[in-house]
Amino acid sequence: NLSVPAQFNFTISSNQNYSRYDCVSWDFNAAGGRGNWTTDGCITKKDSISSSTIECQCSHLTNFAILVDISRRINPKPQSAAINRALETITYIGVLLSLLGLAATIATLLLIKSQRQKDVSKYHIQLCCALFGMLLVFVIGIDRTEHFGGCVTVSVLIHYFTLVAVMWMGAEAVLMFQKIVIVFVQITTRFIVILSLICWVIPLIPVIIPLAIDRNFLVKRTVPDGYCFISNVTVFFAAFLGPILLILAFNAVVFIVVITIIIKHTVKRSIDHKKKTDTIQLMLNITSVFVLFGLTWIFGALTIMKAAPTFEILFTILNSFQGFL
Repeated sequence: NLSVPAQFNFTISSNQNYSRYDCVSWDFNAAGGRGNWTTDGCITKKDSISSSTIECQCSHLTNFAILVDISRRINPKPQSAAINRALETITYIGVLLSLLGLAATIATLLLIKSQRQKDVSKYHIQLCCALFGMLLVFVIGIDRTEHFGGCVTVSVLIHYFTLVAVMWMGAEAVLMFQKIVIVFVQITTRFIVILSLICWVIPLIPVIIPLAIDRNFLVKRTVPDGYCFISNVTVFFAAFLGPILLILAFNAVVFIVVITIIIKHTVKRSIDHKKKTDTIQLMLNITSVFVLFGLTWIFGALTIMKAAPTFEILFTILNSFQGFL
């Protein structure tokens, strides 16, 4: 807890094509007493004059080092800066529009009594609240890496609200299955209360476990590409992407069943009434269900697997504007 941070420089090879670098210190108490490197209490800065000099500012004294990422040696063609800037711009525009759309939806469903009393509205309100919380925390704090505690808080909130939102997408899939496939089903207040507890409490488990093990798993405090979200690959897949993909797999099955029934009804009605507008309505229904079930997140999984840059663009556009749609 030094009042003035200790500053020191490291020199790295400028021709090694490192993708990132971290100032770290040795924590003797980490990993069950075995010790491990940690970024806690250290800030990484790159010298603007020398590309090979890394400046570290740490609030304590111990053993220090620089950890570097050599992944660019395997993938030497990083995405262009122009594409990154375009994706960032699309993200912030989409998020702001989504926040406005979600706020309007929540207000409408709460203030209009006839809408508030519908079963589907009770699901929509909670889904919109989770998405609103996730997007608001994201746009305010995703890049605020200068304060470790605040950055961890942002990471935890984004993690939690995202899992809650996906849980409610799964609940929406169940509701639609009940209404369209089963048809004659009664949604009681007790059922909605139990479902709400499940959707808001269960996501706490994969959020709390990594937080209890090591807070450094939840942030990436590097310059210039640091962010306040899960940086450990194992934790990311086990506590975040894994649960999301399980729910999306379930939603995909329900999506196929529901859309099959909608298509059959639309085709029959078109034959009976010869309405050309039914085709347009069908496409709107399919798109709405696809977005509602969160299936656009599949593009996110393909982005992580680096299937193609197109999937990253689709994921950015569709998920940034999800609340608006």
